[in-house]
Amino acid sequence: MAASGVWVTCGAPLQGGDGWRVWYSWPGGEFTPATPRVRTTQGQPLTVQPGPWVPGPPPPGSTRRMAVQELRIEPATPGAGITFALEVELGSMPYAFFRAVEETARETLGQGLHGWAVPDCRLTMTHSGYWAKQSHSHAVFDKTMSSTAGDFRHLTPLVVMAALARAGTEVHEPLHRFRLEVPADTLGSVTSVLGRLRATPGPPVLEGEVCVVDGEIPAARVHELQRELPALTRGEAVLESAFERYRAVRGGPVPSRPRALPDPLDRKEYVLQIVRRVAV
Repeated sequence: MAASGVWVTCGAPLQGGDGWRVWYSWPGGEFTPATPRVRTTQGQPLTVQPGPWVPGPPPPGSTRRMAVQELRIEPATPGAGITFALEVELGSMPYAFFRAVEETARETLGQGLHGWAVPDCRLTMTHSGYWAKQSHSHAVFDKTMSSTAGDFRHLTPLVVMAALARAGTEVHEPLHRFRLEVPADTLGSVTSVLGRLRATPGPPVLEGEVCVVDGEIPAARVHELQRELPALTRGEAVLESAFERYRAVRGGPVPSRPRALPDPLDRKEYVLQIVRRVAV
């Protein structure tokens, strides 16, 4: 919302999981906010107990007003991709602002909480607001006094990542279906290695002096299995494997990869980097 030069927007989710911290920003002078209305993630209204009003400082060097938005993230059917929908009127703000939110949200989901893409989810904008074009008296348009599409591009990663952190995500890894033929007397040592590599073998089938084992193994461990088999089986093993499916990572730490900067998961550093990049 925006009224009398005051911006109101959500910050980080509260630790108790029943609401969001509310941020206010205004040009200057005295201001005391009214008690905010808060909805839980289940959409239930929550009574807010007002406390003492202690305004915090703005980001260093910043005089700009930020955009306002609420986004809801929900799981989608695997393979459905990312969909973006509105629960606000299309004419409630310029179309370029909606476009900026959607494009930036999709870019942000390309890295997710652990640096990996979120391929499928339903993303819905449930609230929006902006500061209409204005300027000083008889002057040209002043972007420091008005919302721009850039404001929404800067804010969207913070909102998306906060929603993702609240919703939670799973990192999935590719699995290979394998078929392994080994000498029967080496089955014990081979089975031990398969367990260490997080493979899921099926019951072995004895065919004369050869044991055949089918199962699944993380794609990242196939090469390691290929390296170890010759020493385990006197060079007599035969291994075939091909991609089968994706599965949530289990039995070990969740893999992650470095994120591109600025990183919206580090709110303080993100805001500082944005301030440095934007003339204010």
